[in-house]
Amino acid sequence: MAIRDTNSLKMAFETGKKPQQQDFHDLIDSAVVANNGVTPLAPVDTMAAPNGSKRYVATVAGTYSNLKKADGSAAPSISVSGEELAANIVYLIYTAGSNSWSKVMQNITAGPAGPQGPTGPSYHVDVTTGSAVEFTGEKIMGL
Repeated sequence: MAIRDTNSLKMAFETGKKPQQQDFHDLIDSAVVANNGVTPLAPVDTMAAPNGSKRYVATVAGTYSNLKKADGSAAPSISVSGEELAANIVYLIYTAGSNSWSKVMQNITAGPAGPQGPTGPSYHVDVTTGSAVEFTGEKIMGL
């Protein structure tokens, strides 16, 4: 699964091209994420702290080092691996109350997808210590 930006999706479906199965998977996954009000984010993007808490979705593997806190200072970098993206929807979450960014992974390979999205464990990763803590979907959605 990959969350892709609109332009790269459009290029896969241009006249004369033959989209592959993965292109259709990416189209569906990207549409679901967009429909849920989650903003795609790439490592090269600079993201100022939003007004209030907000979820973003990591689109490609890399180090997300251009994240900002509310005062404009740099937040700790968050790394996202290709392995994480292959098995998870990887969210980068800004929490206004703590003025911090975190990484949350929602497993997409653990079971069938339902109306609330894929089932399986989700993890909050402390970017300072690198430790992962499993928690429920209610905590992900309850920003």
